Amino acid sequence: MKKLFVCLLALTLALGCCSAFAEDITIAIVSQNQGNPVFFDLEVGARETAEKLGVNFKWYAPETPDSIKEAELIEAAANAGADGIGVVPLDVTLTTTMKAVADRGVKVSVVNSDTIEFEGMAFANGTPQFDGGYSCGKLALEFLNDPEKTYTIAMIEGQPGTEAFTLRMEGFEQCLIDNGVKYEILAKLPCDDDFNKAVEQVETFTIANPDLDMWFFSGGWPLMVEVDSLPEFAKWHAVDGHYCISFDAFPPMEAFFDAGLCDGCCGQYYYKMGEQTVTYLYNLIKGEELPPPDLELGESKTPWYSTGTLAIKPAEYKEIFSAMTPW
Repeated sequence: MKKLFVCLLALTLALGCCSAFAEDITIAIVSQNQGNPVFFDLEVGARETAEKLGVNFKWYAPETPDSIKEAELIEAAANAGADGIGVVPLDVTLTTTMKAVADRGVKVSVVNSDTIEFEGMAFANGTPQFDGGYSCGKLALEFLNDPEKTYTIAMIEGQPGTEAFTLRMEGFEQCLIDNGVKYEILAKLPCDDDFNKAVEQVETFTIANPDLDMWFFSGGWPLMVEVDSLPEFAKWHAVDGHYCISFDAFPPMEAFFDAGLCDGCCGQYYYKMGEQTVTYLYNLIKGEELPPPDLELGESKTPWYSTGTLAIKPAEYKEIFSAMTPW
């Protein structure tokens, strides 16, 4: 009996110590800006995971996109005692601040990136951009299935030359090439991440090219507005043989599925990004090893983990969108 009591006491103390240890851990995520709803599900995933693990969680973001202010918030999170910080970086200028914080012993990771190397980071995670574009191409194959025809395709991108959008477009084209689709890209129109400019470009180009076979949006900009903002696009899409495939899968886009104006999209698992970031930072803080990475970035061999790509077809969109945090 005495031995049993001692064992139970030891187990109780051990569990208590583990609980206290978890409660003493603080994990933070520093995002790009407060007003960007893209990261709603990332925050939800991170908070819910922190709650399950019993750790403290803090979310930081500047009011507007500003790399200087984001750098200040990274330092503020470290000064407030964060043991681990996940950063959704605006650009590579944050590397110096992130590395300085990491050199102080804080575990720092990069969230939502697979293209930029941040030296000295514990790990990075996010959507495989090329694979995401390739997945969009797979959705397009259902409609571009005439081996004798050369299909005409127009594309929208964000800031011209941005690596993520370039990789998505390259992935999309590579899928068509791999499957023997004959096609011609009529235009790659940069909308500068501006919803209104994207709408204007789609409307203008559609009017000028009424026989266009497919639009591919490398980001969901034209589908983030009111459906009636695209009357020419809607008339074009009503013609048999005209299709639209888009990267991204955000709640406002559901209205375009409702209206039958989107034939498929591939989104990013933001909830999983938040969940994985908190879990892996927690593991590192506890001194545990992470699983083998999907790849290693750059000369510093930063471990990178894919959070996958979410493909949505018209037949299944309602169920998938209903699970997302409303905007």
